[in-house]
Formats: sequence, C-alpha cells, structure tokens
Amino acid sequence: MNFTAAKGVGWKLDLRLPVRAVYTLGSEARSIGWTASPVVNLDLQLHGWDIGLQGGPMWGSRAHHAHFYDVATTYATSERAAYQASGGRAGWRATLGLSRRFSRLWVGGFVRADSVANAVFEASPLVRKRDSVSFGIVLSSVLLTSGTLVSDER
Repeated sequence: MNFTAAKGVGWKLDLRLPVRAVYTLGSEARSIGWTASPVVNLDLQLHGWDIGLQGGPMWGSRAHHAHFYDVATTYATSERAAYQASGGRAGWRATLGLSRRFSRLWVGGFVRADSVANAVFEASPLVRKRDSVSFGIVLSSVLLTSGTLVSDER
C-alpha cells in the first residue's frame, strides 16, 4: 500500500508499506515466510532530473530469517556455533536515486546503505558485516514510444 502524505509542484512525499510473501524455487516452490519494509519516500524534480530518496526499517518472519541465518547443530563447527534466528527487526535501508531522460537516452544511478545492526539475527555466525553501501549506474536507450503519452501526475 502506498499513501501520499503531501505533494507540491515538483515533489511528492509517500509512505510505502510493502509486505511480501517469500518463496524458494527448487524442485518445488516452498514458502519461507514474509518480509515487510515500510519506507518514507520523497520524489523530487529538479532542473530536469528525477531524484528519489527513501528509507526505513525492515522486518521478517522467523522462517525467513531462519533460511538465511540459522546454523543447524549438524553444521556447527568450532568456528561456527549453532544458531536459531527469531522473527522481527531485520535492520534498515536508505536509498538515493537520480535519473534523467534526454530524448531517447535515459541515464540513472543510485546509492544504497543497508544495515543489520540491532537486527534480531545480528548474533548469527553467518553475519559477517553489519553495514554495507552499494551503488549502480544505468544507461538505456528508448527504442519506441507510444503516439499518445499519459502525463506524469506528481
């Protein structure tokens, strides 16, 4: 669910509440719980650029955290203790994105910070880093467009 909290000329502030069912795909699909990652999202238009800034906490079910962070007793070693994750807080994420279209060329990029500090599974021996920063850039060519375009209501 998305809720628009406020908007004006060239900007919009949203509250986004995604909840996802998570499945693994092997010989058959199997549920491994759910995740929720609500964010406050700010979209701006500035000098032809679209700028997005969002951030918020993350949560997950016991089954989801177990899939990634549990260490069964049979796999425990002297360097890796047995561990059982619980459901709950999974850290936080913040993302800054930037994009612009130049006729048929679209360019963009992002920087994202993630942290599992204070997550319920932070003590898992499988957690090696608490914080990370990632980035990406994109260059795309728009091959075809519709003869009738819909305006972007912000």
